[in-house]
Amino acid sequence: MAWTPRQPRIDYSAADAVRELSTLVLEIAFKNVSSKESKEKNRVSIAAERLASLERRRNQYEVAFLENQAKISSYIGEADALQDLYKTGQGKELGSSIEQITADLYEEPLKYFKQSIAITQNQIDVLNPAILSSVDKLAKLAQAKDFLTKGAGATFETGVGITRKGWGPEDFTQAVFREKFYPELEEEEKMSKELQLFFKRHKADPKFIEGLEAKRLKSEWDIKQREITLDSEQRSKDIHAVTMGRTTLPGTAEINRNLERMNIYNPMINESNTAMLPASIGFTNMIQGKKQEKQGLMEQGQVMYDAETFRIGLIFNPAAAPGLGIGPDEVRNLSTEQLSEKYEKFLSLKSNDPKRIRALQINELGKEIYHENSQDKTFDPLDVKRGLTVPAYNDRDELIAQAYMKFRAYKNVNPTMAEKYREDIKYILGVDLRHEGTVRNILKEFFRTNFLEGAIGVKGGYDKIKKEDLTDTQQILAGEWMDIVKHKYYYDIIEDKWIDGIKDGQVTYE
Repeated sequence: MAWTPRQPRIDYSAADAVRELSTLVLEIAFKNVSSKESKEKNRVSIAAERLASLERRRNQYEVAFLENQAKISSYIGEADALQDLYKTGQGKELGSSIEQITADLYEEPLKYFKQSIAITQNQIDVLNPAILSSVDKLAKLAQAKDFLTKGAGATFETGVGITRKGWGPEDFTQAVFREKFYPELEEEEKMSKELQLFFKRHKADPKFIEGLEAKRLKSEWDIKQREITLDSEQRSKDIHAVTMGRTTLPGTAEINRNLERMNIYNPMINESNTAMLPASIGFTNMIQGKKQEKQGLMEQGQVMYDAETFRIGLIFNPAAAPGLGIGPDEVRNLSTEQLSEKYEKFLSLKSNDPKRIRALQINELGKEIYHENSQDKTFDPLDVKRGLTVPAYNDRDELIAQAYMKFRAYKNVNPTMAEKYREDIKYILGVDLRHEGTVRNILKEFFRTNFLEGAIGVKGGYDKIKKEDLTDTQQILAGEWMDIVKHKYYYDIIEDKWIDGIKDGQVTYE
């Protein structure tokens, strides 16, 4: 249905008004529990604070959702309404039985807050996948726009029913777009509704097509001119290079290796999308604020981004939380505002204060994890099959190695703690440490091959490189890396064995 902006229930920039409203509701609630025990007051107070925190988070998600819908509407003239999202999403897929507040604030304040919390959390749970879905829709619409306006992915030999060699309107149809980017969809009707609407509303500019044809003819003429001066052997090589864009094609083994790597890491990154969403919203607002010269939006985005990357860093390294005065159950439960307040307090300390230094380190760790989960690091299987190289994920692998070492240590001390850490790492890195066989295979390739190739600049890794073929410097670098892996990650590259412990120089293998 057509998208119409709703009147927001809260002025998102009027923080004072929100606080006054929350205070008023809390005072009403307190008046009706004044005759009860103080424990009841505490429960109402905690519930009110929890509701206010959830409402702020929901408001941020609503803004992100509505902004994305506005962008979608600019492409196709319609978008989803927030009211419809809540109406169709709430209480069905999520299985919630609460559809409205039945408790009276004056008679049952605690029940009132609990119902409000449940509804607000339900709205957040509905918004979360909706935002991710809208981001995916926008990416596809941008892809279609680039296809029509820039010729991205189009060729003059892909048009349906072509009888000539040259650019024409038939090269920029929905059918050609589907064949190029979504060949797995056998029928156009199976394409997303947004893409179908886009191609109904938009066509390639005839002048743009004429320009492409003019460039093609000029390029063809240039090639013919060069052919005049080339001998037959050189001419063959040149035509091959112009046609294929490279002098050699990747072998099947190389393509399969790239596909295997893609199939390992693409799911990890996609699995981590939910955990990265709040930081992504902050990062986007920060960038947009800078581009649009809106200082308030940029600062708001920076605060959210810093708080959420701080959270990500603490999830990865939970041992750092107690030293910073943060409880183990608070890391994932504190609101962005609450976590931001704590982080800002650390920044206000002296530059050499250990807590400030530690907080900054955790924040940088969180930013590293956030950027490792960027969609830019995923690959399209069609591109890989055509020969695109998927590089080694060395930085991500080292994070996995650190997490796996912590997981092994937790297992020896507290299985419950190990299980919680496993869930947290799957949340932010998309890898399940419980599947140790898979994790170890990933790390062994990282330890033995990928890192060594990058460090010493020689292909083949430990199993194929010969010591006599390395320079003294390369041998030193390789030796240092093997020593790090052995003592930091408890894996012996030479013995190809995992280590159970090292004491007084004595190694105990598993």
